[in-house]
Amino acid sequence: MNAGESRYPETYARWQRDGQAFWAEAARDIDWYEVPKRIFDPNAGVYGRWFVGGVTYATLNIPGSCNNLCDTNPDPLEFAARNAANIAWMKDSFAVAKARGSAAVMIIAQADPGWDQSTGVGAPLRDSKTLAETDGLPDGFHDFLVALRNEVIAFRRPVAYVHGDSHYFRLDRPFLDAQGRRLENFTRVETFGDNQANGTNDVNWLKVFVNARSREVFSYQAQIVPGNRVAVPAP
Repeated sequence: MNAGESRYPETYARWQRDGQAFWAEAARDIDWYEVPKRIFDPNAGVYGRWFVGGVTYATLNIPGSCNNLCDTNPDPLEFAARNAANIAWMKDSFAVAKARGSAAVMIIAQADPGWDQSTGVGAPLRDSKTLAETDGLPDGFHDFLVALRNEVIAFRRPVAYVHGDSHYFRLDRPFLDAQGRRLENFTRVETFGDNQANGTNDVNWLKVFVNARSREVFSYQAQIVPGNRVAVPAP
């Protein structure tokens, strides 16, 4: 498709005219178990929330590589301000979820903060009880993880933390409490990524099913793109 055939300018203009109507129309293409009660609630949280219904979603500005405390051009002042805002927004999201009786919370960020002493495929190594980083690098995630753990335990219902960063698809339950007991209501969801280090193309996608009436609420199905299979070609 060339630029002259693109519908992007028309689509963007429709969104600008009426954002709520635009997303309400887009939502009709989703197979909902439970249709949202409202498309947008401007009074929920600091920025308002979309698709108000059985599950609360929150996105956080948490980049990988120690959250801007190391790597290229670290900025401790920027980190401190943004980290405080992320923690406040995360706490507010759980408060909203409790107030509206949400069946679950899904948090979406970029960084893999590291959860334990496993190799982590590039993630920070940390003591799973204290959540302190143990690899000697600046720790840009400790305070956030401590706050998140407190909220997950208090919420009691399912919580999913979705991230990319280390480019390795996995679903697990790596979060432990201060006594070393696994948090059964927490799931880490790491999405696929382009990992050229192993000579393959790992760009695929993950389909998430959300059923607020089910016990676990979220279920997941990996979608392997046939054209991206390298070691084992598609049949």
